[in-house]
Amino acid sequence: MKKWPWICAAVLLCALIFYFTQSDNFTNGSTIRKLSTIMEEPKDDVKVFNMVLRKGAHFFLFGTLAILLKIIFYKHKRSYLVAWFGATLYGVGDEIHQLFVPARGASIFDVMIDSSGACLGLIIFFSINRHYKRALQSENT
Repeated sequence: MKKWPWICAAVLLCALIFYFTQSDNFTNGSTIRKLSTIMEEPKDDVKVFNMVLRKGAHFFLFGTLAILLKIIFYKHKRSYLVAWFGATLYGVGDEIHQLFVPARGASIFDVMIDSSGACLGLIIFFSINRHYKRALQSENT
């Protein structure tokens, strides 16, 4: 298996996450204003939806990153642990980066969401992979 496409995908995803946290367009206030306009609802009414959307994005992006890292390190004895740790570590780095971005701040809660998303992504990947291997095994017997 060639690793370079997976490495490129992981690097692009990390760059995308970095862009989101660097850009003024994706701050909490900015997304509330945009959602309020799109949904034609007062800002106070979209705050919960905004939070779910933003935290869901954390969960999904870091779950995807963990899966990409798992594929990259598939030969490593502890590839799931390496993938989870790598995604979580990138989440920590992302939060530290946000300390230096105006209108942003670091949040341990976001790191916990990132880490949980990575864990769930890997559990889903493991389950699908196990099911696929069992199907291949039964097909070959």
